[in-house]
Parts: sequence; C-alpha cells; structure tokens
Amino acid sequence: MYRQRLIHALYRIALVCTILAAGSFFSRAAQAASMREHAESLAVVPEDAAFYVAWLKNREQFEAMQETNAWNKLISIPVLQMGWMQAQTQWQFPTDERVIMFKEWFDSDEGQDVWSLVLDMMSDEVVMYGDRSVATLLELGMEMNSQITRAQFSALRDAGDTDALEDQQAIQAKLMELLEQHAGHLNVPNMALAFKISDTDRAVRVLDAAQVHLRTLLENPDVPEWVQENVDRKQVSDYDLLTLTITGDQIPWEQIEEEADGDAEMLDEIKELVEDKRVILSVGVVGNFFVFTVSDSMDMFDKLGSGDLLADTKEFERLDQHADQNIVSIGYVSEEMMQAAGSQQRSFGDMAMMAKGFLSLADLTKEQVEKIESDIDDLTKDILKLIPEPGALASTSFTTERGYETYSYNWGTMPDNLDGSKPLTLVDHMGEDSIGWYVARGKQSTEGYDEFVDWCKRGLDDFEMIAKTKSSPEDWEQYEKVRDEALPLVKQLDEATRKYMVPGFADGQGAIVFEATASDDTWCEFIPTSNTELPLPTIAFVYGVSDAGAVRQGAAEYFDIAQQVIDKAHEANPDDVPMYTLPEPNESTTTAGAIYSYELPAEWGMNDRVAPNAGLSDSVMVLSALPEVSERLLAESKPAVDGPVADFSRPLLSAGHFKFAKFIETTKPWIDYGIQVAVENAGDEGGRAVMMVGMFKPQFEQFLDVAQCLDSFTSVTYKEDNAWVTHSEMRIIDLED
Repeated sequence: MYRQRLIHALYRIALVCTILAAGSFFSRAAQAASMREHAESLAVVPEDAAFYVAWLKNREQFEAMQETNAWNKLISIPVLQMGWMQAQTQWQFPTDERVIMFKEWFDSDEGQDVWSLVLDMMSDEVVMYGDRSVATLLELGMEMNSQITRAQFSALRDAGDTDALEDQQAIQAKLMELLEQHAGHLNVPNMALAFKISDTDRAVRVLDAAQVHLRTLLENPDVPEWVQENVDRKQVSDYDLLTLTITGDQIPWEQIEEEADGDAEMLDEIKELVEDKRVILSVGVVGNFFVFTVSDSMDMFDKLGSGDLLADTKEFERLDQHADQNIVSIGYVSEEMMQAAGSQQRSFGDMAMMAKGFLSLADLTKEQVEKIESDIDDLTKDILKLIPEPGALASTSFTTERGYETYSYNWGTMPDNLDGSKPLTLVDHMGEDSIGWYVARGKQSTEGYDEFVDWCKRGLDDFEMIAKTKSSPEDWEQYEKVRDEALPLVKQLDEATRKYMVPGFADGQGAIVFEATASDDTWCEFIPTSNTELPLPTIAFVYGVSDAGAVRQGAAEYFDIAQQVIDKAHEANPDDVPMYTLPEPNESTTTAGAIYSYELPAEWGMNDRVAPNAGLSDSVMVLSALPEVSERLLAESKPAVDGPVADFSRPLLSAGHFKFAKFIETTKPWIDYGIQVAVENAGDEGGRAVMMVGMFKPQFEQFLDVAQCLDSFTSVTYKEDNAWVTHSEMRIIDLED
C-alpha cells in the first residue's frame, strides 16, 4: 500500500511541478469555441506544444479577494498598516538619490505608461508556451546526464578502483560523442511568455521607449560591435518586435581559449558544433498580447494560428466539458514532454549502473560479479513494472461559490498493482473530526508476495557474497551461527505471512489519518503543565481487513516469533541481553471490535492515555498511539465532508481530505503553551516578555484567523474512459462580518 501511495503521490507532484514550469501564449483573434472562450491564446497555439499553461481573470480574482472580510481584517493588522505607512512616506518624501531619480521617471509620461502596461499585463491572461523542441532538448539533456553518470560508474566498474572516477578525459570524450551524435537537435527551443493587454498603442509606446534606451546603452564603447548590429526592430507576420540575435560564431572564442584550462581540441569541437547556431530574444506586441520569446528563428511566429491547433486535440476536447465554468487556469503537458522529463527506465538504469560500479569495491570473482549484476538487472525490470508510464496531462481550474475546483486528466498507464475498480469503504472510518486523511487501494496477492520473498532470498545471497570477502574468518563464522539460528524463524515468519496476513489483508485498502481529538493539560511529566488543555496530534494507520481471524492468528504467530528472537539473543549473549518475556497486551472490547494495547514504562513519564495499540474488527484494523483514537476510527465514523468532490460511493483509486482551518485551530493552544513556557523561563526579563507578547500575539492571532479562510482541500482519483481523473476542491470560507 505504501508503494502505491508513493507512486500516486509522485504522479500528482509531477503534474503540479511540470505545469507550473510550463506555458503558452498569444493570439490573432479569439474564436468562440469551448475553452477558447476563456483563453484567447488557444486560438493560435500549434498542436506540437510541449507544454502550455494559462492563468486567467487575475484582476477579477484579486478584486473579489479585496471585497472579503478576510482581506479587510488582514490589512487592518497594525504591523502591516505601519509597514505600509512607512513605505508610503519613503515614496512621497524620498531621501535616497536613487529613489528620487526613479520616482521622477515613474511620475513621467513614460514611467506611467510602463506602470500601466505592467498592471494591464497582470490583469487578464498570463500564458507560457513551449513547442516540441523543448521536449527534444530536455530529452537530450537528460540522456547526456544519464550517459555521463553511466560512463563514470562504468569506468569505476571496469577499472576496479575509484581512480577511474577522476578520469575526466574519458568523461569529456563521452560528452563530445553524445554532442556530435545529437548535433541536429542542439537548437535553441522555442518558448514564450505572454500577457494579454487591453491597450496595444500604449504597449507600442513602451516598446519605442525601450528601443531608444537600448540604443543609448549600446553606444557604450564597452559593448561589442556585433551586439549593436544585432539589435533590430522587426515586423513579422504583422507583429511588432524588438529583437536581439546572437549567433555561435559571434562568441569570443579566442578569449575563451586564452582563459580556459581545458582541452583545446575539445573546445574546437564545441565551437564547430555551435558556431552555426543562433538564439533570438524578442519582445513585442503580438495581436492582443505583449510577449517575451526565445527561439532559434522567426519561423515560430509564422506558425501561430496555422495548421492544427492545440485547442483541437483530444486532451482539450476532454477539457471542453468544463468550458461553461468560470475558468481561471488551463494547463497541458504533452506525452513527449512527460517522457523526456520522467523516464523511469533511464533513471533506474542509471541507479543500476551505479550499483554495478560499486561492486568493483568488493573482492569478488568474475562469476560472482556477473551473478549480482544479473540480479540488479532483473530487479530493475521488476521495479519498472510498478512504475506508471508517463502520458499527456491536461488540467483546468475554475471558481465556484465554495472556492476553487480542479480537474486533472492523466493519459498515462497505471501499473497493474493499483486498483480503482471499487469504492473505498475505509472512507467511512476516517473520523468525523479528523484533520486530514488519505485512502487508496492496491491489489494484494500471493504472487506479489512470492516475488517479494524471492527478492529477499536473492538479496541475501548477494549480500553474503560481498560480506564474506570483507569479514574476518571469526566474524564470518559468528555470522553463520546467527544466520542458522535465524533462518528457521524467518521461515516461520514467511509461513505466517503467507498463510494468514496476505489473505487477511486481501482487501488492499490502506489509509493514514491525522487527528487531534484527544486533549489534556500535560502529556509528559517532564515538561511544564499547560494552563489550558493541549490537543495531541496523532497519526493512525487504517487497513481494510478481509479475514479478521487470519489477521488475529498471524499476529499471534508474529508475537511468538518475536519472543523466540529475544530468547535466542539471551542464550547467545546472556550478559548483554537480559531475559525478557513479552507481556500480553491489554485487551478491551468495544461495540466495533477489540483493542489490544501496551502500557508504556512508568519511567518514560508519559500520560496514561498514550499506549501503542491495535484495534481490530471484522473489516478494519487500526494502529495508533492512543486507544481512544483506535476505538473511534474502528467504529464507523464518516468524515464530515460535503461538496461536489465528496461522492465516495463510486469506484475510486484514492481519496484524500485535509482541513487547513482545523489544523490552524489545533496549533493555537500549542502556541499559547510555548508562550507560557517562554514567559515562565524569562526570569528577570519576564515583564518585558509579557509586554512583547501583549503587543504581537493579538496581531499574530488575527493573521491566523485570516489564514483559516482556507478551510479545506478534498481530492479523489478515478478512471474515466481512457484517462485517470483527479477532481479536487479548495474550499474557502470568508470571515463573518
């Protein structure tokens, strides 16, 4: 279960991080169709986009935020008001010469044009875009990094010592080989950042002023002549652009050669590869957008609005079903881009080569090395079966009366060990008052367990091959004795797991719950007692149970094995390991099931309510540090979640919920407690400490009140047609009047 959660979480993280780094841009004319009604840039972005992202209605969202009670309370915080007043004073009556000069320019017609343009640029549509060349270059960069890593550890493996890692000449040769092999793809990628504007005439005036200032700067004798010659104002496809072109043959190669300590021959090869390349930096007005671009030619502007468009792809056809909403963001990452950024085969291949490289540090025979390397290759293949295959990603977010909703579509292939075919019944045991929880389902099988056991055996064999070469005869003899004593216990553990635990947890569901319903004025006698009760943050693990009798019998077997381990350790080292008999757990029966708990040693000073425990019913097992928490979760206690996402009765792969407001509320007593302890320990400075607390604590509490407007986040993932869909909601609740 942990493995499948990690895989799903990594996919979610990859989606968020990639979209935030991506982009798209501009337009000639909006076409009223589906998502294009919201993002004018979609009318011209070509189908070969590697990534695209658009942030929409930015000013509208900011103005809506300014009308809330939360905003009014935020800006009324004294420390913020004081800071704002000081900033206004410094601006109105500046004393620094640089501020004075900037203010004079800012108040001029030119400065006001620039400021108005900046505000206009951030008001509506902000987009980024990169075409297929971005994915191609990223793939090349990742492959080069992979090949260099492999070359390093391959040299280590072949040489048999760490000196091979220092052989930079071999690494440089490999680098040049890759560069020459992919010379045709070493072009500057086409990317753009664009801002929709309402006044193109003002943008042209700003561009004119920028050109004048740039020309003045270029007249400086320190600026190379070729830079002056390559600044140009161009009209491309009716677009007004200010450009700077830099070609590979304009790079000061002679100066680089004089200052470089590297291989002159390698420098000549690099020069030959890049001297016919060029990069064009452009800024200008493109339709209704003010744009910044990086490209290798001006052809990218001719492609806008021609041929097949991104808006007409199957990914955007899926997004069109949300076009009637108040869309505030749109994101897309192509399959090619995802594969370039997240090639699991390449990553695990690199790790396999690293492991093989380190084998040279062990004194092994050729046959032993070949055996371990074969195991490493087989393990890599088996791991890759559990990793999702990257696919295209598309998402959109929109505002609602409750906050924000997001739909993300993933066309990648999920591994077979994930199961989204049934409802997640564990949701009914997440607790009404829990702060947060996450539930997912995987497929549990004897075959999967057999594969795990096989790898444990192969891993032990490989470990012993290496350990034997590094151990003294005496140490190895001692190890063999311990191993021979342990193997029967390991076999017993294997049988108990196979016979009881695998079928007992065949349901495949697993969850983690974060809650803080238990409170007390002291949780440990070694720390001061609180003036108020402190809620104890608690993590609980919850599992779906298919056969409670099998789980109970398996736990008894585990208990017996643990006792045998202690007994054998005492027999082997009676002076170091005292004789100890594991106590029977305290058993209590509830209406939902049984709680098995262990009291902590009195010398630990913990509150009596803290006791590691396991709760078991016919269909659920709970592990936690508080029996009262396990009892509550063991019973059916549905979370208090509503809204468009909260349909947990349908088949789901995963579901999660987190209450930000409740989490902040939970921290408040601990903040007060921290202040209490600090004041009590302040000694002679106690009066000053009380004064500082009285000054800043109310303001900090006011900030926390505002932060609690971010009420909660809920998310579910399910299969819809040929895509995995993640539907999430960020709920926002304004402060009361």
